[in-house]
Amino acid sequence: MNPILTTLPSLEIKSWSEETLSVLAAKILNRMPRPLILIDGAAGSGKTTLAKKLAELLYADLVHTDDVSWCADPVHWDDEMLAGIVNPWLYGKKVSYKPASWIKENRPGYINADPDRALIIEGMGACRKSMRAAGAYSIWVDTEPGIARNRVVQRDVANGENGGTVESVTKFADWWDSLMLPLLLEEEAWKHVDVIVDGSRSDYPAIFQKELYPHS
Repeated sequence: MNPILTTLPSLEIKSWSEETLSVLAAKILNRMPRPLILIDGAAGSGKTTLAKKLAELLYADLVHTDDVSWCADPVHWDDEMLAGIVNPWLYGKKVSYKPASWIKENRPGYINADPDRALIIEGMGACRKSMRAAGAYSIWVDTEPGIARNRVVQRDVANGENGGTVESVTKFADWWDSLMLPLLLEEEAWKHVDVIVDGSRSDYPAIFQKELYPHS
């Protein structure tokens, strides 16, 4: 496995505003009653935790990009996501989609989305340009890299995934970042999202909405 070849820029946030997730959820619904919400950020930043909390508040369905890219291309999954899930949902169709890799690997089940509910899509690369064009609201989760990496290692070791040891999980995380970080750097989604959320704390009290200053 190759080591990380790139890193994300450190975002110097001028100021954070304290705001509950309930207030954020209300703002999202004020924009559109049945929104498509995209949540992006680095591995371990807190995307999934935030997505689950918002899904509860918005009574939304939740789709993970990792499920669409499972046993497939981890980077270029957006065409399948759009064709199989997003576009049918936008046109008011009930989604019950089995990705091509699920069929190939005989994975049971389907990815479901109700057209009468809000839809949240979370994962690395979820706020790329092709996805933002369809989304109603986009969020970047910003977390200090050391905190994010520790979360990844602790999670995978606890779940027995990717080798189940600190060494094997760290090697896998380095490899995964070497694939995904170039896409995030190319897209620079943090410059285009509606809000940036501080993912360092699990209660997500700090939400930044205006300017940001990436270090060179």
